[in-house]
Amino acid sequence: MTRGEAYSDLIVLMCGAPPPVEIPDDIERLGLLDDETYEKLQGFVVYHVRLQWLTGIGVLEAMDHMVDEAICNSVKAFNEAEPVLFKKGQSAPEPKKPSRKRVR
Repeated sequence: MTRGEAYSDLIVLMCGAPPPVEIPDDIERLGLLDDETYEKLQGFVVYHVRLQWLTGIGVLEAMDHMVDEAICNSVKAFNEAEPVLFKKGQSAPEPKKPSRKRVR
């Protein structure tokens, strides 16, 4: 997943609609979009989120933090994961099928 895709997903999640502008995959921050695109995105967010106390800039900056944190957490989880070692010729076990038993 790219940063642009993550931003688009967040916009859909928070606004209930896809962004009205194309967000480049390699964007580091939404604030790095050109002024016209940023203003269009900001207006879209303000219109769709509709909380009186929330500003468009605040939502877009929060999205920057959310994407940064997601990247940081996934890198940390990857680095802390125990390696999975198999003996020569051994393959990964078959995944377990979900149980249909009800837990009471």
